[in-house]
Amino acid sequence: MSVSDPRRISDVGALKALAHPLRLRLYYALAIRGSATATRLAEQVGESTALVSYHLRALAKHGYVELDPQPRGEDGRERWWRPATTGVVWSPSDFPDGPAEAAATTDAQRQLDAHRAAYLQEWLDSQHEWSRGWQAAAISTDTPLLRMTPAELEEFGVQYAALVRHWHERLGSAVDDSDREQVMVILHAFPFRP
Repeated sequence: MSVSDPRRISDVGALKALAHPLRLRLYYALAIRGSATATRLAEQVGESTALVSYHLRALAKHGYVELDPQPRGEDGRERWWRPATTGVVWSPSDFPDGPAEAAATTDAQRQLDAHRAAYLQEWLDSQHEWSRGWQAAAISTDTPLLRMTPAELEEFGVQYAALVRHWHERLGSAVDDSDREQVMVILHAFPFRP
């Protein structure tokens, strides 16, 4: 998979497909692993291979995952799946106005945030098990003091995406992985009134 911008979602059906709890787990598992068979993913998430295969096909239908064209396994017939994108992004303004669309985007955001919160909780519960270096490097912050226009917030998002792309490219060429761990970065930027 080449480094690219996150996939922009503007179809309610595609958003609902991703917001399914098991599909989110599979999507993140593939994003972390790079590629895997349905059988290996089933073992990881504790579900049957048939159920995992069904949900992988649903994710593939909407362009989140794809079959890896590289033949693998003893006979080269194993089906390996990989992420089809480096991430996803959407805005409520990407969808038609209407109560069904509003409910779908809100539900999807809640599902994704709950999934991300589980990763954060896992870190909080286990941070004492990590080295001092990892504990010192981990970041948890919010910045409620920025005052922006919608255009400035959009520019901020574009710059953030460029920063992530820069790090994907830089780390993609890294030779020594001995000290590297998978890192979750979560960013929410939205207007609020205290």
